[in-house]
Amino acid sequence: MNLFLFSVEGVSVYKKVVLIGASSERESGPYTWSHSGLPVVYQPWYPTEPSTDGGSEHCVVVMAVGYWNNIPCQIQKHFVCESD
Repeated sequence: MNLFLFSVEGVSVYKKVVLIGASSERESGPYTWSHSGLPVVYQPWYPTEPSTDGGSEHCVVVMAVGYWNNIPCQIQKHFVCESD
């Protein structure tokens, strides 16, 4: 799946991130899925994440290397959606 998500050409692999629809009101969690409000159970965070960078990182991205990171929600990134 990651190969498909990160097949954007001309972008450094370290800059490739995709919003996955998980967020938290607090950076330390708990994280929930935006479509259902259910808690996020599987959380493969990058080491030292989720971080608390000034209290503004509430949305979750998956990085090309497969780990998760929390970022400010106002940063525009590509995203994936769940479909029935």
